[in-house]
Amino acid sequence: MITLPHGYALMQSQYQDPRKNAMFNVILTFCLGESVAVPLFSMMRKSASHRLVLSVYDRIIRDEPRHAEFGWLTLAWMHRDWEDARGWIEEIFAIALGRIAQQYYFIGEYAPALTGTELTWGMIPVPYYRSCFEAAVSGVYARRMKHYGVSAEAIWHEMKAVYEGEGV
Repeated sequence: MITLPHGYALMQSQYQDPRKNAMFNVILTFCLGESVAVPLFSMMRKSASHRLVLSVYDRIIRDEPRHAEFGWLTLAWMHRDWEDARGWIEEIFAIALGRIAQQYYFIGEYAPALTGTELTWGMIPVPYYRSCFEAAVSGVYARRMKHYGVSAEAIWHEMKAVYEGEGV
């Protein structure tokens, strides 16, 4: 198991406060997941050549920014209206970042390697996932979380160092 900054556990059971569960899902799914999806799908579209797939990517790329913005607006509302929530944001962000990192950064290479057909459909090599993820951490995540006094980059660097130190 990966240990996160401040001793937060990566695998978090459901919180007793349903608002905390709601905040976790908003941060994980909408703030982080949808924000990284925008550049990721753009990169996948650039590598795709199949006509049908290109039109699907166009639709997804138009849609994802709205989903991400929904998450960031909802988080702002939670922060403003739920006094308790102000103390949860850093913990929940760190846990959610760890979960997203498992999907986009802490992943192994494809075995077997991607085929020509998979590439025409927009599949991208694992290093591209990692670069999109790190760009999101240093870009949108850092910019948005700064508003809440949370350093996305510091949490990420500590998490990454722990992960690489464990040789996972």
